[in-house]
Amino acid sequence: MQLALAAVTGACGGLFIGFLSILAGIFISPILSFITISIASLLIFYMGKFLQGRTLSYRKLWTLVFFAHIPFYLIQIVSPLIPIITLFGFASTIYLIYVGLTESHGFAKDSAKKLLVGVLSLFVLIWLWGKWDSSKLEKALKAPHNKAPEVHLGK
Repeated sequence: MQLALAAVTGACGGLFIGFLSILAGIFISPILSFITISIASLLIFYMGKFLQGRTLSYRKLWTLVFFAHIPFYLIQIVSPLIPIITLFGFASTIYLIYVGLTESHGFAKDSAKKLLVGVLSLFVLIWLWGKWDSSKLEKALKAPHNKAPEVHLGK
């Protein structure tokens, strides 16, 4: 289910960009999504083990993170048009994970909040750095010295 949802929303998001983005959405998005959900679940698993002193079911944590990730999948469809909306999608995912951890798994609210706010802050910083880095690259590619010379065939 996760792979299909990631592929469909990735392909839909690629409709706004082009054919290669649709293919990337179909084939790369599910892989990246699976890796992301697995790493987030491991982080929460070990947070519970070391900070809470409890061993939680990894399968239940993975399911929690997957269902919390669904709003992010849906928001990613329009993120090529409005890039900053990615941050709102991730914030909603973090909030849903927080609710699931504190209400269903009995995590202490303070430690869950600190960890998840830290993860959100890190994500925002990485997103901002990526946008800054890509804008530098775009400016460099549009520089006058990168323009191809005019070609006059037949002269």
